[in-house]
Amino acid sequence: TENAHYVSPLVINRGRKVQVAELTDPRGRNYRSSVEVNAAIAWITAQQRSSSPWMATVSFSAAHTPVQTPPNHLLSAKTRAELADAMAAGKFGTDCGNLIVQRLLSDAMIEAMDSELGRLLVSTGIARKTKSGDLVYNPGASNTMIVIVSDNGTWGYYAKAPFDPIRAKASPYQTGVWVPLIIAGPLVKSPGRNVQHPTNATDVFSLFGELVGIAAQKAAAPRKIDSMPLLPYLRNPSQASLRTFNFTQGGLNIQKDGGHNPPCLLGAIANFNGFCSQVPISKSVCEDNGGVWWGPGADDPSVVAPVSECWQVNEAIYNGLADKSTYSTSRVVQGAQSYHAARVASFKLVRNSWLDYEPENPGTPTQYETEELFEVNENPSATLKLDRMGAEIYKSLNGSITVDRRDEVEGAAPAYDALVAYLKAEFASEPPCPGDGNDDGAVNARDLQGYNSTVKTWTRSSVFDFNYDGITNQTDRNTITSNIPTMCR
Repeated sequence: TENAHYVSPLVINRGRKVQVAELTDPRGRNYRSSVEVNAAIAWITAQQRSSSPWMATVSFSAAHTPVQTPPNHLLSAKTRAELADAMAAGKFGTDCGNLIVQRLLSDAMIEAMDSELGRLLVSTGIARKTKSGDLVYNPGASNTMIVIVSDNGTWGYYAKAPFDPIRAKASPYQTGVWVPLIIAGPLVKSPGRNVQHPTNATDVFSLFGELVGIAAQKAAAPRKIDSMPLLPYLRNPSQASLRTFNFTQGGLNIQKDGGHNPPCLLGAIANFNGFCSQVPISKSVCEDNGGVWWGPGADDPSVVAPVSECWQVNEAIYNGLADKSTYSTSRVVQGAQSYHAARVASFKLVRNSWLDYEPENPGTPTQYETEELFEVNENPSATLKLDRMGAEIYKSLNGSITVDRRDEVEGAAPAYDALVAYLKAEFASEPPCPGDGNDDGAVNARDLQGYNSTVKTWTRSSVFDFNYDGITNQTDRNTITSNIPTMCR
């Protein structure tokens, strides 16, 4: 039986040979962070026996939901005591909405992951442990660079002050996209320092190229990528900023025939009805994150009627009200369904788009778009400035300005103009290009060759499924042939 981080399916990919281990296989019946580190140790140890350079990516499942108590041997005495106290107080159970328990377990899972990361470094000779159990890392002892980077975390329950729990995962705000990046190794001069210049996850791609003497832009040819060097920051503590703008973009997953995940209502607390998201892929994932599922199979007593889209949650709420005048205080906030943001050093421009229900348009969603300018920073010695609700320097809703303090904040007006111009150029650099299956910015014979090669062994969705109907077929081939030749770069 599956048991979250303790018993789970295991797929072992050895190139041409792929093995799916059953749930009864002992290799998958262990704490997941340990399974992942065991595999990494075995692989790295094998590479170290040869003289070839190697690179290992270790992707931890922790601390992803569902949160679960880790093994005691991976936790400190302090954390074990905290968990024991919580259990004795009866705080553990099946209530995934218990904020105290959720955070406690999340922290414990991160601590356990940290312990396993230490075991990985010690077992591969990159670090060592003292008799007292302290981890000792000497960057010059191994010819190995270590890069630790996180994804964008999870929902509001786990966001801690001063971050914004209602602007976390699936949002373009700092709490949703600002993640840790730690780099260590023999090439780092003056370790233990913070680099406060703007960097992006795409820059890690450049770093790996720099380490082995490969230009990232050349490796990614023929398309231009937004990946700036990181190595100069490591070698030179006085290195000036190499990146002027930072960019992030997100939206709903592309699904067959324009489908979406059903609605999940998250973050409902006193005086806040919650926000509706279509990011959780299932009822169980929604409820693991303390949400209320409004899709098929909804069984929470607060659900008026199961629906398929988030705007329909508000429609159902409105239709269920005996006193329609209370709709403004009964409706839920809609999570952005399409969003992007750009940032310079001290300012950030955020654009969100979503659908919502308005009573004057029954049965039809209303499109909303906002544009917001914030002052942001990451200086640990100063007050942290985040893109929180109410901190807008400028805001417009569907083109109508609702807040404008650009002339009051030094540098805000020119920063806004620069960010607007940057975003215009950024989106212009990636125009629609139907038929470009190999993503080289052109529709030509190479796309036709790629299509023909693909359908020999695969007819379900692929990079050549241009109409997203889940099938790669003649309709998609016609998209290529009708657009040859086209240059989209």
